[in-house]
Amino acid sequence: MGTTKTRVILATSIACALVTACSAESERQALTPIEQQIRVARERFNTAIVERDAATIEALLTPDYHAVSSLNNQTHGASQGRENWDNLFARDTSEFYVRTSRRIRVNEAWGQAEELGDWHGHRSQRDEPVRVFGTYAAKWIRNGNGWALQSEVFTLLGCEGAKTACAPEEPTLTPTVTQLTSGTTALLQAVSVVNADTVWVSGHAGTYVRTTDGGTTWTAGVVPGADTLQFRDVHAINGSTAYLLAAGPGDMSRIYKTSDAGSSWELQFVNDQPDAFFDCLDFWDADHGVAFSDAIGGEFVILETNDGGAAWGRRPNASVPDAQEGEGSFAASGTCLSVAGDRHGGIGTLLPRCAEIGHACGAYVLRLSGSSG
Repeated sequence: MGTTKTRVILATSIACALVTACSAESERQALTPIEQQIRVARERFNTAIVERDAATIEALLTPDYHAVSSLNNQTHGASQGRENWDNLFARDTSEFYVRTSRRIRVNEAWGQAEELGDWHGHRSQRDEPVRVFGTYAAKWIRNGNGWALQSEVFTLLGCEGAKTACAPEEPTLTPTVTQLTSGTTALLQAVSVVNADTVWVSGHAGTYVRTTDGGTTWTAGVVPGADTLQFRDVHAINGSTAYLLAAGPGDMSRIYKTSDAGSSWELQFVNDQPDAFFDCLDFWDADHGVAFSDAIGGEFVILETNDGGAAWGRRPNASVPDAQEGEGSFAASGTCLSVAGDRHGGIGTLLPRCAEIGHACGAYVLRLSGSSG
């Protein structure tokens, strides 16, 4: 049954391709020779799809071909284009597409042309057959005596079939990693992202680095008098204002602030509790922030500021949960404390009994002082 259905669909698609070709033939009297060449090339592409001929498709593409599909998937290069079509043909024997030109505009002197058109096809989505259709834009480049596709963008305008099959698919994001030069050899541990352009990073030996151009260039510096400290957390307000938290026992735990992009630093807090060890800090806004230390005598230490760090005060013990024996947090990247919205936040802790498997075993809700709910 499946084979018969596939043959019927393929036969229908061939007929569609032939109808398209016949329709195009009737229009050729009004087309220039170059427009006719491009339409013929497009018809070859349609026929190659029907005949499952990925080699012919590859021959119609430039080596640097780029395409964006109706599902937002991207193709880079003719060889990847052929691989994608081979995979498609093997995955779904009934899937096909027909592209029909509506308009072609040519710049003969520069050897390039624009093609705008409509497309339709059949494919399976979530194991259900659907009919899809939309528009496309393509750029053709003169290639010897003929023309080849350099780019195509397909836009989905409609889907007919089962409701679940036509529901939008979640986009697949592929992260990329680019190696950058920080300008320092110090170990860097914490990152604070303001926006796509501005990022602050902190680390050992009193070091911080900063970019305001999306990482193209980085400025590194050392806080004066802090070259023995480990800045294990950083929170940036903007390109000029940032806070650094030094982690360590006793007076090694400190908080610094700059308001002039690192030209000068203000020492705002020095821990005077020998057994305290501050791990992380975070801010709701430019004025309201919080810092967290491991427990002293079974009680966590939480500092707060409501004036941009001009004053830091300890939150009353009555509003802080008691610590279990040996409970603390990682002071590695400033991720043990995170605030959200305009008043909420959370602290994650680790107990010795579960450190072996690396699971966060404690979690506490944190609210801005004076707030409720």
